[in-house]
Amino acid sequence: MTRLETLVYEWMTRLDEEYTGGYWEFYELDNGGFFLAPSEERDYKLCSINHNEEVVSNISAGITVTLFALNSLMVIENISDSMQSQLVDKYYALRDFAANCDEAAKIFSLID
Repeated sequence: MTRLETLVYEWMTRLDEEYTGGYWEFYELDNGGFFLAPSEERDYKLCSINHNEEVVSNISAGITVTLFALNSLMVIENISDSMQSQLVDKYYALRDFAANCDEAAKIFSLID
């Protein structure tokens, strides 16, 4: 979990060039997923690695960077098959949750 948290912060720094740190909240979802999001309720301008740019809320920014972090962690070669399976489940649980968010189109534009 510590590695995932670090990846979340790294992705936020990578996707939002104005991000300089701050407090984050942890959200558990009813479907077994989770995400971290910046505590500061403001808009964040994210520029994805696919060159899409979106201005999103702190919650949508958190969902986006957590999806990137989970994906990054899944491709690490030295994790067990059971851990990989758990990460895949968490990724899709969060992705399913994101599909029902007000800013779903923006989130999916960024992660596509």
